[in-house]
Amino acid sequence: MHRGISLVHPEKDPPMPPPVKVLTENELRSLKPAARPYRRFAGDGLYIEVSPAGSRLWRLKYRFAGKEKRIALGTYPDTTLKMARQRAADARNLVFDGKDPGEARRQEKSEAKRRADSTVAAAAAAWIAANKVQWAASTHDKAVRRVERFILPGMGKRPLESVTTRDCADVIRGVAALNLKDTPIRVARDLSSIFAHAVHQGLLTGSPALSLSKVVPKVPKRHFAATVDPADFAHVVRLIDQHRGGVVVHSLLRLMLYVPLRPGELRTLQWADLDLGAAMISLPAERMKSRRPFLMPLSAQAVHAFTELQQHTGTGTFVFPGHRDRRKPLSDAAAGAAMRALGIDTQDQFTGHGIRAVFRTIGRERLGIAADVLEAHLAHQPAGPLGAAYDRTLHLAERRQVAQAWADFVDSLRTGTSTGNVLAFKGKAA
Repeated sequence: MHRGISLVHPEKDPPMPPPVKVLTENELRSLKPAARPYRRFAGDGLYIEVSPAGSRLWRLKYRFAGKEKRIALGTYPDTTLKMARQRAADARNLVFDGKDPGEARRQEKSEAKRRADSTVAAAAAAWIAANKVQWAASTHDKAVRRVERFILPGMGKRPLESVTTRDCADVIRGVAALNLKDTPIRVARDLSSIFAHAVHQGLLTGSPALSLSKVVPKVPKRHFAATVDPADFAHVVRLIDQHRGGVVVHSLLRLMLYVPLRPGELRTLQWADLDLGAAMISLPAERMKSRRPFLMPLSAQAVHAFTELQQHTGTGTFVFPGHRDRRKPLSDAAAGAAMRALGIDTQDQFTGHGIRAVFRTIGRERLGIAADVLEAHLAHQPAGPLGAAYDRTLHLAERRQVAQAWADFVDSLRTGTSTGNVLAFKGKAA
């Protein structure tokens, strides 16, 4: 033995570490939950974690940029030992290439979500959701039905970026072939709005639905059905007088003849809008198609009809409350359904909106009412770009006479005491 040098006998060398035990499928199947989570390693940072609930999750422990990190690789038995080892090897290769497997996984999930959100169906749902607050319930429901019926079946699952202008045109042509009047126009607008919303959300750089006007069939302009012949109008008045349905719908039909508001304005009328003592309706500007509030004088017949109805609905908000929910106004389809039940053709003979054309035509031609007074009574904005700014004439005095003369004329048609040629009101000529 040399001084200062220590030689260790081979038989006394420290023992070698035992080989790492490799996890097998049999051991995996035998793993049971315990009171606390525990792990079983499969080598090279791969391990399986068993929870007290019995779930078995594959994880990989790795180092990236000097930090220890972990990434989930799936659950057992859906992810087998062989699959877990392959995923672990793929992750280690990313680390070798200078990429973080965890960040790569997050990017994959983000891209998958982007692709899921970028289908036509997802974009349509997002467009509908974005507009639901500002749409009326009926507008929302109709848009949903059009999308579900005409757009989603053909392209709902398609990625947005795969849709072409020709695809959109094919949808419009398919709708047009069904002979559904102006529905092709509405579906074209829906498509345009859906893709425009997707562009604004950053899901597309351009819309394929910008040039659909050439494939939308031209629909002849059709006015609201209105019989402007006094004899025909008298027939409608008498039919409405025969209505024996609910008091709310009956009152709506009756007052529709006396008060030529737009159907939506009449149907959504609130008791707060009425001053029966002053025989006046006052509607705020935001509920009118104008920039200012609107006043409509009432005839004695209209006041009487409102007073009778007040006994039934006066404790609520709406003059014509809904059947199912009195906190909402009557459905916009209620009047049309009631008239059709009476035998009135609401397509070609008469509609709730058509009463305004009847009032305007007969009022001018048969009752001699001045055109400007009629226009004021219908809340029409004066013609010309400065009309709304400078024409502040309400014609209230004349319109009180008009309201009464019109109601008297309607009643004369109902009783048959007028041929429709009687000048019930003589206003100034226009």
